Amino acid sequence: MAPKKGQTKPSIKVKCKQVIDMPEFENKPLHTRPHTVPDELIAQALYGARGKQTLAAEKLKIAASTLHGRIAQSPFLQEVLNHSKELLLDKAEQALHELIEEKKEFPAICFFLKTRGKERGYEESPSLIISPDHEKKFEGLMNSLKEIQSSISSSKIDERSETTEFNSD
Repeated sequence: MAPKKGQTKPSIKVKCKQVIDMPEFENKPLHTRPHTVPDELIAQALYGARGKQTLAAEKLKIAASTLHGRIAQSPFLQEVLNHSKELLLDKAEQALHELIEEKKEFPAICFFLKTRGKERGYEESPSLIISPDHEKKFEGLMNSLKEIQSSISSSKIDERSETTEFNSD
């Protein structure tokens, strides 16, 4: 819809807000030509599907590839898609915060610290990956370590036996 003479086109943010407030479209007639589906109807479907494009296409009874193409061509629909995904992310973060604050869920706390507390040192250390060339060196080091451990253990046993012999006299 082009603006009337003297009027300015509403911003994408304003249009997103208008789409969110639209009544549900479930009972509207099907479109026989997918390219004639209004952007506002596509936007409503994207919000209803929380940014899942395939689900939105099913609601609109159009091919997912058609919907992908329409989104790629429309800055308004791209903004709607991003906004609907952000809304879902906000809801997920809110649920995570509730698990942490109200229920003191340990896994939720760990997840939050690993993902959001990195700058404070709360991060998982990456797995150690050893190349085949270094594997032999590593095995040699491990064998040396076992020998040292074994000699320490045997010297402790010898000390205990000397102490026991001394006490028995």
